[in-house]
Amino acid sequence: MFMHRSAAFADARQIISPRDANSAVLPPAGLTAGMRVETPQGWRTVETLVAGDRVQTLDGGMREVIGTTHTTLSPRDLARAATTRDMPLYVPGGALDTCAGFHLLPDQPVLLDTHHAEAVFGSPLVLVPGAALEGWQGIIPDMPDTPLTIVRLMFDEEEVIYANTGALLYCPTDAQVWQAQDSRAGGFFTRLDLDAARLLVDLIRTDGTAPQRAAA
Repeated sequence: MFMHRSAAFADARQIISPRDANSAVLPPAGLTAGMRVETPQGWRTVETLVAGDRVQTLDGGMREVIGTTHTTLSPRDLARAATTRDMPLYVPGGALDTCAGFHLLPDQPVLLDTHHAEAVFGSPLVLVPGAALEGWQGIIPDMPDTPLTIVRLMFDEEEVIYANTGALLYCPTDAQVWQAQDSRAGGFFTRLDLDAARLLVDLIRTDGTAPQRAAA
């Protein structure tokens, strides 16, 4: 079964999904207010962080936040985004090993750690757009009926951080990298386009195994 499905990835490349260029309202990357990230003072909501705060990252170290940006979208803005199928997703508590639910941007890169990716792409760690997770582990499109604030954390280097204890979310050094379809997007990690990412998630779902939690 695996060998048959892996053929579907033959043309998959580390490319930028067209969604990155077409997102007229939602930013291409960012964390939604209410998400909690680990700091030396404990788990804090992302909207309370400021430059100088430190956040736990995948490599096991605390990294300093050098800046933040906040974008608040009204329900009307979100409705406009939905007309282009650019709708936030709701990740329920328990999905992606999280302790509580949160909203996820459709283009926000999520890091998966799975042997399926290693077999196909040569690395178990791959970045997939949030939209690829739709329908898996109860993750569904969801239109908030209240304003949604999106926070971008900026670091000196690209980082992957833990959100709500379990979700691994990628923070690029420069959001323009995503918007300009720059080949640097994803950096150290293999980044999958939406179609390849959906195939990978479908393979994981069919196999009945959950991605491992990447070690810090």
